[in-house]
Amino acid sequence: MASGSETSFDDLPSETAVEIFTRLPVKALIRSTSVNKSWYSLITNPKFISAHIKHTISSVNEDVVLFIPHSNVSEEPYASLYSFETGNVIDKYEIPFTTRTNTMQLVGSVNGLLCLTDVNIPYVGRDLHFWNPSVRKYLSIVTSCDHKWKEKDRFFNVVGLGVVEPGEDIRVVRIMYWDQNPGKLVGEFAPVVEVFSLREKKWREIENTRVPRVASNVIGISVGHMVYWLDRVGRTENHSCTVCLMSFDFRNEVFGLMKLTDDVRYCLGDCASFSLMKFKDSLAICVFKINGSNGIYSQPFQIWLMSHEDDSPRMAIIRVPPCLDTSFIESLVMHERGSELLELEICKVSCPRSS
Repeated sequence: MASGSETSFDDLPSETAVEIFTRLPVKALIRSTSVNKSWYSLITNPKFISAHIKHTISSVNEDVVLFIPHSNVSEEPYASLYSFETGNVIDKYEIPFTTRTNTMQLVGSVNGLLCLTDVNIPYVGRDLHFWNPSVRKYLSIVTSCDHKWKEKDRFFNVVGLGVVEPGEDIRVVRIMYWDQNPGKLVGEFAPVVEVFSLREKKWREIENTRVPRVASNVIGISVGHMVYWLDRVGRTENHSCTVCLMSFDFRNEVFGLMKLTDDVRYCLGDCASFSLMKFKDSLAICVFKINGSNGIYSQPFQIWLMSHEDDSPRMAIIRVPPCLDTSFIESLVMHERGSELLELEICKVSCPRSS
C-alpha cells in the first residue's frame, strides 16, 4: 500500500480513540501521554478521566484490598495491593509524604484517591493528605481556616470524606470540638464545622449546622453522598449505653442522628465494641468483643449491613484488619495536574462562611 494511503491512530474518529483508551490500564495511559500532545491532552482531560473510572468500575473482575501501614510508616513506607483470590501482592506503592507522628489512618477513598491523616487523636484531621498511588501524586493540606482556635488549644477533630454526586467534586467535612470531651460543650466555643473542596482547594466554614455534640469515632465512613460516625452515648436506666449513628449529607450539608436497634446493641453483650466500615457498597457496623479463655484471647466479629431501603440491619461475619481500603481502584485522578507535587497552606486561602 502506498504511504500516502496509510492511516494512523490519529486518523481515527475521536469517539473511537476514547473508546480504545478507556480500556487501557493506568500505567499504559501514563506512558501514552508522552507520545504526543494530542494524546496527552485527551488522557489528562477530566471528562476522559471520569469515563475511564466508570469503565474500570464496571469491568473490574478481581477483588482487591489495599493495606496501608498503621504505625512506624518510615520503616515500611509502602501501601500494598493484595488479591482476595490468591492472597498475592499485586503492586506496592511508595508513600511520598510523612505525617506528624509517623502514623497513618485512612479517612476515606473515592475513585482511587485516598485521604489519610494521623492516628494520634491530637493530630487527627489537622493535616490531611490526598494521595493517588496509581499516578504517584499527592496534595497535603497542612492547616485550616484562620479562626480563634490555636495550635496549642485543646480540641479534637471529627472528619469524613465524600462527594455530592458520583464523578463530582471530592470534599472533606471536619467538625472541631472544643476540648477532648464529646457530648458536652466545654468553655465558650461550640463545635466548628468546615467543608473542604478539592476542586476549589478551599475550606468553607458552615454556620447554624446544629451538629450533635457526639461522635467518639473520629473517622467517618462514606457511602455515596453520606458520611457516618458511630458513637456510644450515656447510660440508660438498665446501665446500658445508647449506640447512635451521626450522619452528614454532602448534598444539603445537614447532620442527622439515629439510634441503633437493640438487636445490634446487644448482639455480643453490653460491653461489646463497635466500629463502622463500608462493605459491598453498604454501610456496615462491626461489633466485636475480646473473650479470654485459658489465657487465649479471641475477637469475634459480627457485621451488620445497613440496607439502603429501610436501614434495617442484616448480620454477617468477617474479620477486619486495622487500616485498609476495600474499594480501591487504579485511576487517573490528580494526573491532570502534571508532574507537580502539591502542598497547600490553607491559612493563606480565604475561608468564607455559609449562613
